[in-house]
Amino acid sequence: MAIVLPVDPAAEISVNKATRLPSLGCKSEHVESWERTNSFSVGHNIILAHARAAKLYDQKYRSKQGGHISITLNGDWVEPYDHTEQSKCNSDSHAAFRSQPGLQAADRKMAAAVGWFADPIFLGKESYLMRELLGDRLPTFTPEEMLLVKDSSDFYGCNTCMLQVPVRS
Repeated sequence: MAIVLPVDPAAEISVNKATRLPSLGCKSEHVESWERTNSFSVGHNIILAHARAAKLYDQKYRSKQGGHISITLNGDWVEPYDHTEQSKCNSDSHAAFRSQPGLQAADRKMAAAVGWFADPIFLGKESYLMRELLGDRLPTFTPEEMLLVKDSSDFYGCNTCMLQVPVRS
């Protein structure tokens, strides 16, 4: 599953739009119920495939090519469905503004979308938010897998292709 795409002579991307692939690969009238749990297994295996591609790059190619490897995640910006919440906030503080329910939902969506992949790869731990939201539907990394995954990217690759609006609290 790991696809190495040359971005420039010094950088390789193992999987582009990695956070979008699990849902895109599960869209069919035949897999509707399958999608609810197994798209998380797909994402889990994409993370492992990236880590294995990065390890292979380290072992065979990095010393010859002197390049860098990463995975590209989608970090699409999300806004709340109801923008009237902005007018309800009388404070100029960012914290007070982001405390509105719709804005909290937007923040959760963004944290889950990026953290699902970024937390294991860059922090060496599973996403707390994803575990809280999904419980045992989210596959768990073994200690050996987490060692393989942690620090398997040299830089953070981010796609920001769109704005998503319909997030309700």
